[in-house]
Amino acid sequence: MKVLDYQLLSRIKNCAISIFGTLFIIDTYMIVLRHLKASIAVLFASVSIANAQVEVVKAAEPKKNGLSWLNVKNDKRYIADHTKDLTVRIFSNSKFSRFVVGHNGYSERLPYATNDNLNIGAGFNWRFIGLNFGVKMPFVNSDNAKFGKTKGFDLQSFLYFRKLQIDLYAQSYAGLYVSRRKSTERDERDDTYPYRPDMKTRHFGINAQYIFNNRRFSYRAAFVQNEFQKKSAGSFIFGGGLYHFRAKGDSAIIPSNIAFPATFWDDRYNKTAVTALFVNAGYAYTLVVKKNFFATASFSVGPGLNYTSRRNEVIDDEYGGLDYQLNGTLRVAAGYNSPKYFVGVQYMRLTNKNGIPEPAAWQQFETGSFRVTIAKRFKLNRKFEKKVIEKIEEVTEDMEDIIR
Repeated sequence: MKVLDYQLLSRIKNCAISIFGTLFIIDTYMIVLRHLKASIAVLFASVSIANAQVEVVKAAEPKKNGLSWLNVKNDKRYIADHTKDLTVRIFSNSKFSRFVVGHNGYSERLPYATNDNLNIGAGFNWRFIGLNFGVKMPFVNSDNAKFGKTKGFDLQSFLYFRKLQIDLYAQSYAGLYVSRRKSTERDERDDTYPYRPDMKTRHFGINAQYIFNNRRFSYRAAFVQNEFQKKSAGSFIFGGGLYHFRAKGDSAIIPSNIAFPATFWDDRYNKTAVTALFVNAGYAYTLVVKKNFFATASFSVGPGLNYTSRRNEVIDDEYGGLDYQLNGTLRVAAGYNSPKYFVGVQYMRLTNKNGIPEPAAWQQFETGSFRVTIAKRFKLNRKFEKKVIEKIEEVTEDMEDIIR
């Protein structure tokens, strides 16, 4: 708990720093937006024509569009639609990833974690087009001496349709540290954490959920900022997904200097892979206070089936088998929302726990992010929008001619 508390306090500290840094650049940001609004809109339109053609053009022909069932007419008493506005945001966020090995009969566990970086960036949404771009925030990501350096990429894409919500993950990391200091035998006076530069992880996954009360409850209001939840509402959610996870080290994943050897089985494997198929169900709710202040919480959980393989490359030994899978997804957001402005925080966490071919043993993968967002919505010239849509239609017709 002390390590977890430290990590939580560390994230809160970094986010507090990011909030002050974000507020510091707001004035400059707003001035630049006033002068570049037109050119930004033109650039977005020219870059996004190919990506937006299906969503925009086919929306006018719902009977011929296989995805038309995703379209929903919002209850205007509960949700204000701002998808036709240009929503521009600045944000700071921190993504995290953890790989944990444990045993049901013991409280001890071996958790590997990435050394998270705090990023700052900007993005936009217009209709069904969205893009965010971020870079490392300077001066605050300076803890490599304590936790080691993590390299890699982390792509987390969250698609919020009105009836359907989809999470897409593609992650690859190299260089993890043991986030529970007492898991290994070491000098407790040393302020650093055990670091494995050889440890590598990869994760690919998809999770989709259907939103039942889609006319009155909006994920977009809290997480995309292109809608405005005017009244409190909630919805049951149901879905499922598929993911694949791999972890590999040059030496054994369970090191020889483990502080509690009796907790783990006698296994020197240095590579493991998990493929899981699962379902889940839960509930999401947004509480609106005094019209503009909101708090959103969403949680889903469910069972699944996984196939886990483990390999000892030193003696060329590999084995695996089927076992249980448990998954959970948590989303929390809070802040201020109005027809023009949004200020808020968002937290998302995916957890997958997998049994392995060893009595009472398991491996768990966790990933997520914490974000602070400030956004503003701009009304676009409808004549300009019409010209963009006409151009999209022309490109679509040209593409259809080529396909034929």
